[in-house]
Amino acid sequence: MKRGTSQRGGFTLVELLIGSTIGILVSVGVFAFIDTGSMLTARNLSVNLTSNSMRTALDRLENTIQQAATNPRLMDTAGAAVTGNGPAAGVRFDRFVGGPVVVNPGSTTLASSATSFTIRYAQASSPAPSAGDIIRLDGTALTLRPRIASVTSNTAVSAGMRDAAVTLTAALGTTVTSTTGLRAGLVRDVAFVVMPSGGGRELRQFHDMAGTTNLNDASRFSVVTDQIAMEAGDATPFSRTTIAAREFVSLSLRLRANNFDRRLLGRQADQFNTFARVDVFMCPKSNP
Repeated sequence: MKRGTSQRGGFTLVELLIGSTIGILVSVGVFAFIDTGSMLTARNLSVNLTSNSMRTALDRLENTIQQAATNPRLMDTAGAAVTGNGPAAGVRFDRFVGGPVVVNPGSTTLASSATSFTIRYAQASSPAPSAGDIIRLDGTALTLRPRIASVTSNTAVSAGMRDAAVTLTAALGTTVTSTTGLRAGLVRDVAFVVMPSGGGRELRQFHDMAGTTNLNDASRFSVVTDQIAMEAGDATPFSRTTIAAREFVSLSLRLRANNFDRRLLGRQADQFNTFARVDVFMCPKSNP
């Protein structure tokens, strides 16, 4: 009786080496493709985030500076005035709130000792006075800046007209007289400043600089963007420029999103790929 024999197929060592080499090459190719794709995705997302932050910052700056009732003044990170045309870390000005309003209706004089009075305003042209507003009395020096500490009452006196009783933070200090009645406008002392923060920089908006003594008090500001770039010149983006006898705020702002620093480190995390810079002139309302 003859027994049948069976043969089992197999791979030679050479075949195994060739197959392993092909598998390694394919894996390297797939890894390189995924690596490049994730890097490009990170870069594009970084650019998009930078662009969105830049647009938000510019909108906030332009909308506020265009409401400036005085020519802007440059300042540093300690809140001190910067002489000359800059550059500087910040810019400060009076933002127009509303007006005209009538102060102490029927009266033509305010005593220097006055610490409170009544403001009559038209609801159609002016918002209600609030704590922190500065009263700019017509015909007086810009240095006379009574600031509202509180509003104790707000009552209607006729259709569309209201009287607000306000208390000042200090006595007026100067006697004010007008033969035609006391009129004023309401402004708010505001500022934009690039400040160091946590190893980086952020652009802060201070909504009441007159009452701010500490520029790092988080209750006194809102952050416009925390993506300010870290070159030396990026810390002082504000300047003043005069063109045809008109004064402009000059802004040289450079931002970079840092969300994907680890992924882009040593690759494309540079000022040509993930940074955005804009140079713009903004004209305040006081100097149209």
